[in-house]
Parts: sequence; structure tokens; C-alpha cells
Amino acid sequence: MSFGGSILAGLSAVRRSKRLLGLSAVSTALLSLPAAAWVGRRFHEAAAHRPDAVDLARSLDLDVLFDVKQGAGGFDADLTALVVAALVPYFVLRPLVLGGYCGVAATDRRLPFATFVREGGIVYWKFLRIALIGLLGLWGASLAAKPLIDTFDGFAKSAGDEGAAARYRLFSHVVAVGILFVPRLVMDYARVGVRIHRTPGVLRQTGRAALFVVSHPFRTVGVFLVARGFEIAAVLLFLPLLRAADGAYLTTTAVVVLLSTALVALREASAMFHVAAAYHLRRADETAPPPAPRSGEDGPDILEAPLPWRDS
Repeated sequence: MSFGGSILAGLSAVRRSKRLLGLSAVSTALLSLPAAAWVGRRFHEAAAHRPDAVDLARSLDLDVLFDVKQGAGGFDADLTALVVAALVPYFVLRPLVLGGYCGVAATDRRLPFATFVREGGIVYWKFLRIALIGLLGLWGASLAAKPLIDTFDGFAKSAGDEGAAARYRLFSHVVAVGILFVPRLVMDYARVGVRIHRTPGVLRQTGRAALFVVSHPFRTVGVFLVARGFEIAAVLLFLPLLRAADGAYLTTTAVVVLLSTALVALREASAMFHVAAAYHLRRADETAPPPAPRSGEDGPDILEAPLPWRDS
């Protein structure tokens, strides 16, 4: 499938799955609500009495964080516990959601919720193992990115021009983020490979996914960048709306919660878009017909003939 065709397939999957994306966003918001409510309450206690409280909220100024830590003993430890309590169920449920996204990608019809859950359940344990492999890959990518950041930070410190120093740091951060995105890119193609082939080998599918990404860098990376562009656009749209929320305490809180849930829904749409586009890219490549014989030959060259492992 062409790059444009995969983009259209991703958009079509998002268009016919608005309710599923809404449910996914609400479940994610509920998981993060206890930590967000606790942090919001601490900020309210520390800054609500200040005359510049509204300006602090609108500018998202983190200087008030010092006051929060001073007024609440054990703030860091409590916040860490709440974040871990939210991340653990999120990590456990995420394979089910991504399995459902692959099920959406595999059909042109609107997927009922029961079918969505069944699709996720069928591949749940495989996707959970892929998530663990992805964590190891992310750890390895972070180790690989650290020397790069340190090197360019040294260049920035030795640069006489402040603008050159800023460019060095920006370049190192952009490259580091790109390195950290590589495991996520490969894992998405591993997931769609598991869904396409229904084979038990998770490590094998991860290796084949990495080879697929390396073999088709422009299409795979291009689709990934489009998905990340949608996600960044959603965040950039969210920030001005958040700053514009101004009213009574409960009204503003309700507006912020609704906006945050909408942002999560848009980020989930970006994730579904990439999974669907990746599914169609990989399925089109791996179901391609064998190459045609060269002129003057009775059949294709033996090296070009489909090998047994390609059909397994």
C-alpha cells in the first residue's frame, strides 16, 4: 500500500471509532484522576490565597511548586506513589486497548465494543510481552541517547555565542527524542505483525518488525511523524483553551477536566491512526505477489522465489 493509502486507512479507522476512542479516553482519565485531584488540591491550598493566583494558573508557572512542597511534607513521595498507582493499571490495560485498535484496523466496518474487547483479549498476553520488550528497548535507547546529549551539552558550554549554544542543545534534544521514539515505532509494527500472522513468536515478530521498518524507512517513519504531528497539534490546541478557562472554582475545574479528557481522546486517536496505518502498510507488503519472471526465463530466479519462512 502507498503512503497516501495508509494515511487514508488510518483516518478511516479513527472516523468509524469515535465512541471507542471516547471510552478509552474516559478510562485513562479515571486512572489519572486521583493523582490529578490530589495535586490540584495541594496547589489550591498553596496558591489560592495569593493575589496573582489567576495569573499563575493561566501561565502554568511552576514557581508555586516550591510553596507546595514547603506546605506539604512528603509531597514527592506521595506524588510518586499516586503516579505509580495510576501507571500500573494503565500498563496492564494498554495491551487490551492496542489489541482492540488492531482489530479496528483489520476491518472496514464499525467495531462493536464487545468485539473490540474480544480482539484485545485474543492477543493480550502477546501484546503484554511486546510492551515489556518495548520497555527494555526504551531503556536501551535512553542509554544510547545520553552520550549524545552530554556531547552536545559540552559543545553548547564551549560555544561563545548564546544562539549557537541553544541550537546545539535543541539539536541534541530533537535527536534524543527521535532515538527514544524508535522502540515505540518498532513495537507498533510488531503488534500488527502478531495480528496479521497469528503466530506465537513475539520475539520473532519484533525482529521482523525491525527489519520491516529498516526496509521501508520513508513510509514507516513518515506515517509515524504524521501521527506525532496530530498529537502535537492536539496539545498545542489544548494549551490556549486551558489558559482561557476562567470562572468559578468548580466551573473552571470542570472545564479543565473536560478539556483534559478531550486531549486524551485526541491522543488516543493519534495512536489508533498509527496502528491502522501501520497495519495496512505491513499487510500490503507481506501479501504482495511473487516477482514476475524476467524476460527470456522460464521462472523467477531461485533467490527471488518465495521461501517457506515467508509464508509461515
